[in-house]
Amino acid sequence: MAGGFGLVQLPLDGPLLSLPAWVLELTRLPVRILAGDSDGLTPAERARPLHELLPGSLFEVLASCGHQLMLERPQIVTRHLRELLTALPAGDRVTASHG
Repeated sequence: MAGGFGLVQLPLDGPLLSLPAWVLELTRLPVRILAGDSDGLTPAERARPLHELLPGSLFEVLASCGHQLMLERPQIVTRHLRELLTALPAGDRVTASHG
């Protein structure tokens, strides 16, 4: 992803899971899927099929956590983000330029 940065929201029960598995296997960046065990909007087990389709992905269910993981467990989410950013290959890292 050198040279650009994009954010994508992926539906867990829509078109994404309809893609052939080989399309998702092309993902070469590290992926972590976090879910809350008390999430009434998107139950944690609905994320498991995505984890199974992404080779090398990590799937973690956070205890006593609902849908707002970033607000309910900021330390855990921050730790995962730091580990992900550290694991990126050098060519995929985005650096901030200060003018």
